[in-house]
Amino acid sequence: FLWVFLLVASSVAQTGGAVFVRVTSDRQAVPPGGTAVLWPVGIAQSLDAGGCVSFDGLTCGRYRLEVSANRCVSRDTTFDLASGEQLQLLLTLHRLAAVLPEVTVEGLSLSAPTRIFHRRDIETSSARDLAGFLHSEVGLDVRSDGTLGSPVTASIGGSQPGQVLVRVDGRRIQNAGSGEADLSSVPLEWVENVAVYRGGQTELGGEAIGGVIDVTTRRPQNTATYSAEAEMHSTYGRTSFFGSGQTGPLASLLSFARTNGPGDFEYRISEDDGTGSFTPDLGQTCHRVNNDVTRDQLLIKAQTGSSAAGSVELTGLADRQARGMPGYLAPQLTPRARQSSQQEAIALRAVRHFSSVTIRGNGGYDRSRREYTNDDGYGRVLRTDERSQRWSGEFSAFVELPRTRVQGGASAGEDRLAGIQIAGGTAERASGALWCKTDVRLLATRSNFSSLVLESGLRWETFGEDRVLLPRVGLTAEYRPSYRIAGFASRGKSYRAPSLYSLFWLDDMATRGNPDLEAETSDEWTGRLTFETATSNVTRCEASASEQRVRDLIVWRRTFDNYWKPFNLHQAHIQTLDLFFEQSLWQGRFRLNTGVNWTEARDDTDDRNTGGKYLTYRAPRTHRAGFVFDHTGIHVVATYRWVAARPILETNSKWLSKYEVMDLQSSYTFQIGSVELQSTVGCENALDSNYRIVRHAPMPLRQWYGGIRATVS
Repeated sequence: FLWVFLLVASSVAQTGGAVFVRVTSDRQAVPPGGTAVLWPVGIAQSLDAGGCVSFDGLTCGRYRLEVSANRCVSRDTTFDLASGEQLQLLLTLHRLAAVLPEVTVEGLSLSAPTRIFHRRDIETSSARDLAGFLHSEVGLDVRSDGTLGSPVTASIGGSQPGQVLVRVDGRRIQNAGSGEADLSSVPLEWVENVAVYRGGQTELGGEAIGGVIDVTTRRPQNTATYSAEAEMHSTYGRTSFFGSGQTGPLASLLSFARTNGPGDFEYRISEDDGTGSFTPDLGQTCHRVNNDVTRDQLLIKAQTGSSAAGSVELTGLADRQARGMPGYLAPQLTPRARQSSQQEAIALRAVRHFSSVTIRGNGGYDRSRREYTNDDGYGRVLRTDERSQRWSGEFSAFVELPRTRVQGGASAGEDRLAGIQIAGGTAERASGALWCKTDVRLLATRSNFSSLVLESGLRWETFGEDRVLLPRVGLTAEYRPSYRIAGFASRGKSYRAPSLYSLFWLDDMATRGNPDLEAETSDEWTGRLTFETATSNVTRCEASASEQRVRDLIVWRRTFDNYWKPFNLHQAHIQTLDLFFEQSLWQGRFRLNTGVNWTEARDDTDDRNTGGKYLTYRAPRTHRAGFVFDHTGIHVVATYRWVAARPILETNSKWLSKYEVMDLQSSYTFQIGSVELQSTVGCENALDSNYRIVRHAPMPLRQWYGGIRATVS
């Protein structure tokens, strides 16, 4: 029935429209290295020497054009194209001070609030990894225990890391056992753009109570481009290489990164590590022991086809790591524990554009292995050996009609986990989904670019023997004459299946799985209001809020026989409010921003010990601020983050202390012939704060680093 639907829709669509675009900068010059991307068809073209580009053979409907160029503020605009219309657009890009790391919202939805950040925005953000790129966004927190090579996870809007779905080129990267995604497995050199959503999304996935982080890796270039970078940190070093080019009809890409070093950073014993002021060795400075790492990460891509008609892309990646496992300060350090891991994945993606129909498909297979050993006879766990496999496939299509877009798709996959600490030795779970979605333009006025879009979607997912139905509805209103005002509200349902660890983990010392766990479910609403000017000195204000009722929330508790075991909490209530303000000055050379997040995340049961208490590891309040200066190759960035105290016990009888962190970085970019060089020096934790993100896991004190990058294109 889907093919019949697509055939009928294709036959009634009208074709023949075109749009001609001319781009200039605010200095009346053609911006260098310009690229224009037309959505939803996904066609990307480079600007010619006159700053012009054209798109032909377009159907009637609504389009979004994104234009970016070197050291300019990226700009996007939305327009409606009538059947056979020849439309001309003139866009002016303003000089870029720096685009701070901001979360973007990208996808096929017409009604979702959208801010697209391309590779150039990532490079000018001065972020050193994906977690750092995301950490400046209000309402999004990154969780790390500070050790080299350990997983780095994300939390959105007061959620747990396992409630956040992370996709890379449409492929889930959640660990098969824990259900959490490691952001460090995606080097920043690989990333083309990032999108972050609150709650589950009909077209991306419903197993996302916290939200979705959708990462798109870099595309192979049709012109030869090479870059190499070396960075020296206080306790480790990192080198990377990137190369891309085209031979005949085949474009290819290769990226390699190596991280190596002892990782013996300094930390101080704090009151959080013991019993307050009575903590042994309080204030003593120590070095992290057994924190060395050697990690190699490789990405290879090959692509053929044209942007207008469609393309096929084959991707392979490998991630191998050997590291020490220093352990936490309590219950005990593990100075002789080691872990080795390896992961390989292969993925195939294809897209085909017709007159008014676009069809996409992707499939992938990945496998991983992780071994842990500890020859200290006093260790609680002496050895684990874990192996996992995952295959997945997804198909989707959308049809563009004059005032409506219809989308639909299906997906299927299976996870398999084997290990000596899995009950029965193996565990597996199959999953599948069917979804459909419509976006209807209730109002579209071209004179002042006013629009009103209604979105409705329905997703049906299976996991194991369970089923769940996830409806979602949203409404977007937008008005942008010389400035932009946009409002967005949505209501929907999402869920999170119990992880295979929580169901089947079994060891002799500390932990037991619970095969009777129910899936978590959430009923949430979100709202967002944005104001943005279109002048050379951009002002941006944003307010967003959300509310969730989470049923059967999974929490870990110590049982009467002294084992940790997961249980379903009857209900939790989570409310968030985010405020953000950004101002650029001096033709965009200065940029200032500040933001605050309030989170109320409470146990909503009548339990006499935990009812009404804050959920663990959720900060009630977080402040962020940033400053950027960029002029004549000099780039200076300062970021600041203040985090309130967080409870670490369900009874709220123990809290981690509040903390503040400031990071500084400066760089200078210059040209020697055809080679662009960038030298960088920076300081992490410039305030020398002694803080903890995870209990008993010390974070590094002040650290310095420097690096240099060379790019030839």
